[in-house]
Amino acid sequence: MNTIDPTEAQIIEAEEQLRLAMLDSDVNVLDELLAPELIFTNHLGQVLGKQDDLTAHQSGKFKIATLTPSERCIQVIGNVAIVTVKGEHPTF
Repeated sequence: MNTIDPTEAQIIEAEEQLRLAMLDSDVNVLDELLAPELIFTNHLGQVLGKQDDLTAHQSGKFKIATLTPSERCIQVIGNVAIVTVKGEHPTF
């Protein structure tokens, strides 16, 4: 039987909240969930930060219709969780 650690379950729930906020372009929820130090690579290979992401969602320049996560890896080190995930979506 494969059981999920309670901490991992909380992280999975937060990831789902993040996915839904991205789909809805809910800038308030994104602002709450994303760390100020966020750095990510988008689908165009651009390296962006939190404010870039919030601005793109707020302006309507970035709209996601569907987003299916796969290949999720969660590492918990002390009080920090590192999550990597592959997100599959149709073209924007």
